[in-house]
Amino acid sequence: MVFWMMESFVATVTLTNNLGKGLHPHLTLVLSANGPGKNAFNINYRGTGDMPWSGEASKTWSSWNVVDEDKKYYGTMTLKCDGVTASFDTYKENAEGYRLKNIHFTNQGSAYELTVEAIIEPSPFSNTPLATPAVYPGTDRPIWLSTTKDKIRNDQGNAVRLKGVARPSLEWTRQGQYLGQSDIEAMRKWDANVIRIALNQAFWLDSDSRESMGSYKQIVDAMIYHAIQQKMAVILDLHFIKGRQENMTNKASIDFWRDVATTYGNFGTVLFELYNEPNAITYDQWLNGGGTPAPSEGPYVGYQQLYDAVRGTGAKNICIVAGTRWGYDLSFVNSGFRVQGDNIVYCAHPWYPRGDKQNDPLERNFKGLIGEYPIIFTEFGWNGYGGPYDPEFYKYLISYMNEHGFHYTGWGWWVEPGRAKDWPCLIGDWTKWTPIYGGQFIHDDLQSNPGTKLG
Repeated sequence: MVFWMMESFVATVTLTNNLGKGLHPHLTLVLSANGPGKNAFNINYRGTGDMPWSGEASKTWSSWNVVDEDKKYYGTMTLKCDGVTASFDTYKENAEGYRLKNIHFTNQGSAYELTVEAIIEPSPFSNTPLATPAVYPGTDRPIWLSTTKDKIRNDQGNAVRLKGVARPSLEWTRQGQYLGQSDIEAMRKWDANVIRIALNQAFWLDSDSRESMGSYKQIVDAMIYHAIQQKMAVILDLHFIKGRQENMTNKASIDFWRDVATTYGNFGTVLFELYNEPNAITYDQWLNGGGTPAPSEGPYVGYQQLYDAVRGTGAKNICIVAGTRWGYDLSFVNSGFRVQGDNIVYCAHPWYPRGDKQNDPLERNFKGLIGEYPIIFTEFGWNGYGGPYDPEFYKYLISYMNEHGFHYTGWGWWVEPGRAKDWPCLIGDWTKWTPIYGGQFIHDDLQSNPGTKLG
């Protein structure tokens, strides 16, 4: 007979918790009291622990509750271990919608590792209908934005000025963070008429459809729905390729834009920012792709290929093209070297010291574009890399954009305690959405000099 000794038991099989690798939130494994009689303990994210086991066949299993930093429960998994080898047995989801998608349990030699491909939470927009195109008030006629020379116009020929904010979090987590209808309504109360939504290519491509509640696509679609209800345009920004920014897009980015354009190709107030911040590439790679990035995932894909992928679906939505040097440098773009096509807006990110009046003047950056194409700053300001926070840079940039009729989305509609100036954050809280630092200047400009009606 085998006797179970709770205090003297020593396991020989180690478990590593990587539930959250490259994802958010990070998850903790909590050993349930049932199963083998080992004292309950936790294995935090990136932590390791000994797996309990027993010589009795009826006690070879252990159950583990999965929780996040806020103690939200993501279900229970059962593992088996005989003291030598281990295996994954079952997983039971939380009935409220918190769940793990595609759990992997692998033998790494020195330990067994738990990873997961997706962490799913209930949608923050569980009652939101599918988005439909924006229409002129009192009609069923769609509003269409397009470009004429250096102006954005609607299909009635009226010039449109886009001024709003950029909303992060869907680039690093599939459910986003602090999202909701009231969040978008608060942007509109600032008089924003456009919201830029940062997206993750990998999350989009492996998402269930927008009809599937809680999926990545459903949450993006719901944000578009509420933005349209608030009479705001939407910029869909390809921000991260996988878990981070890459120097430029890859082959899968063509699949991403084909899918996005197929879904929203009849939404005339949805704009496509083809890539967030190209960097450390040649001008030819910027336009035509090529080269072998490290680690290699095939050659880069250039803006012309991304643009052609969108147009190949029949979509006529405005496409936004950023420069190099983290999205800032457009000094090389001119009538002889540019993306070929129509409905194109050029984009720059003047984060100090880029855009500094003396050392990197904006006039030099846009010499081949001013008067020829619309220009938008989808990010700008002071992010801590230029030394102590200087409000004068925000004043200068906003004045420059107003003088030249540029469009903008201020980065970022986000709260980051302790790093608000460096992050930089436009708001100081998630309840009153109080403007802070650079956000105060953007708020005041939107109130005194807002963008125009879309239609």
